[in-house]
Amino acid sequence: AFNIISLDSVTNYFRKYSANQKIGSFHYVHQTSFGNYSFVCVDATLTPGPKRPYNFFGILEQVRRPARAESGPRACHRRPFLPSQAQMDLLDGFRAESRSSNQTIWFGHYTTSTVVSASPGLREMMSAGVAYLCGHLHTLGGLMPVLHSRHPRGTLELELGDWMDNRRSAHDGVLFTRVLAFSEALITAVHVSVDGEPVGKGRPAGGPLYVLPWDPSLYLKGLHTIQVKVEVSGGRAP
Repeated sequence: AFNIISLDSVTNYFRKYSANQKIGSFHYVHQTSFGNYSFVCVDATLTPGPKRPYNFFGILEQVRRPARAESGPRACHRRPFLPSQAQMDLLDGFRAESRSSNQTIWFGHYTTSTVVSASPGLREMMSAGVAYLCGHLHTLGGLMPVLHSRHPRGTLELELGDWMDNRRSAHDGVLFTRVLAFSEALITAVHVSVDGEPVGKGRPAGGPLYVLPWDPSLYLKGLHTIQVKVEVSGGRAP
């Protein structure tokens, strides 16, 4: 939490408006027909949340906050409230749970260099993961546009500055385009074009998700622009 006096503050918009409203670190398992993929969230934010520059460093609290358990094909594995359980112990449990997954990706706001954590340390904790995705430093005001590193045991630490400003993304070998479209009116069609050329119409895949096949080999070089046009009933804008 940033710039709020408590988690229950009326200015804590994440708790009120977020689709997830998660509390603390958690473990999400994405299940597929060819195996599971684990995503481990590292919540090192301060409570209460101070303003800049006092929120420069994060800390993995030694006392865990309460969390609810969830189940289902896309479950966030959480333990019941244990007042004496350390955050590092919690993350260690998530690490053990993720060993049966094909791959594990860790993610959080803070870089590992700006997180205060107990032994063995956050980098060692995530050493079996393929990558740690983070923000916080972003591009240092444009001075360092590529803040990427490789930990001694191979884990990639990727500072995703483009997530903050440009919403850029890369799709490598993906055979389907996935689009999230939202509207208060009924969505009747989702059209996708790349570089001004129509690719096709998205097929509803449940909730706000629409998918359509495409040929990624056509876009191997350079940067490309994806445009999505959503049609709704009643002539209203989505």
